[in-house]
Amino acid sequence: MLASLKKTAVGWFVPIVDGPTLYYGGYQDWLTHENVPQFFADRSCGVTACANMLTYMGFLGGYSGFSSPNVTDIPIGIFSGFQKSLYKALHPTIFGLPSQNYLIWGLRHFFKANGIRLGACKRRGAFTYENVKNYIIEGLSNDCPVLMLTWNTPIRQLRWHWVTITGIYRDVDNHIKIITSNWGSKRDYDFDEWFYSWSFCKRVLYFDRA
Repeated sequence: MLASLKKTAVGWFVPIVDGPTLYYGGYQDWLTHENVPQFFADRSCGVTACANMLTYMGFLGGYSGFSSPNVTDIPIGIFSGFQKSLYKALHPTIFGLPSQNYLIWGLRHFFKANGIRLGACKRRGAFTYENVKNYIIEGLSNDCPVLMLTWNTPIRQLRWHWVTITGIYRDVDNHIKIITSNWGSKRDYDFDEWFYSWSFCKRVLYFDRA
């Protein structure tokens, strides 16, 4: 493992429960449980990525009475309600949260309104393979989930989509893989394929305590 969030070493990442089902992070479709129209729930992957990040970092407690790093199971209703509070602050458009700056702008207002002291740690230097890989390792080593945005891409599950990176490792064939929370599941993707595939836009971003 090149780097991972501390709690994922024992399989923990925002463990959301719905009856007998345990999810690995959130799912944007749950916003429909909070009366968000399906059209905008479908465009709220960035909302879910932010909810994953903030829950992992311990900021769910102000909304639910939970202190998320210390619980083993988060009821689906608690998490979906938290997502709704973020949805109202982030205002997804018909294009979702289309850019890194749009997401940062919305979260700054949310942080200010709720007394959250987190700051965006923007990647430094050119968008090169080593810079991006090292940035992901840096964020995870600081125990900060890394948000990843991809516009058009041949990788269907990442197309026009935000996901939450929870780990990065080298597999037995010496390929770099990223571990993500995507649609409530743990899903691995080939970092080289993601980085080198053509796209209008790729971004990675993490937030740390200010």
